[in-house]
Amino acid sequence: MTTTTTTLLKIYAKNLSLITVLAGLAIYTTQSFKPEFIHTLLPYFLIYFFIISFSFHYVLLKASEKDIKKFIPYFMGANGIKLMIYLFTLLIVVLIDRAGAIPFIIGFFALYLIYTIFEVITFLRQSKKY
Repeated sequence: MTTTTTTLLKIYAKNLSLITVLAGLAIYTTQSFKPEFIHTLLPYFLIYFFIISFSFHYVLLKASEKDIKKFIPYFMGANGIKLMIYLFTLLIVVLIDRAGAIPFIIGFFALYLIYTIFEVITFLRQSKKY
């Protein structure tokens, strides 16, 4: 890995950690005042989103390091795979816990939006550096 890629990955990890902590605080605060709005599994999904986001970002940085022309197909493919992973996970949890499905779906969707917006903003900023 080049130093530029390593630096970008370190910056991403730091910012991703910050987003995860802020989302965790939001979950904790909501759970303190309105526990019925937060599914009991949702705090664990912060780690899930962190790992998936970091892993896919790492793969995309490695792909763009080899050939920048292949970045867009890798990006689209990675997002498609990630979306399928998220949908499969959502389906499994909802099928296992039908009673808590609505709070889980809403919380999962909120986390999905937070992390997806963060990833897009990061890619737009980092693409200017290449």
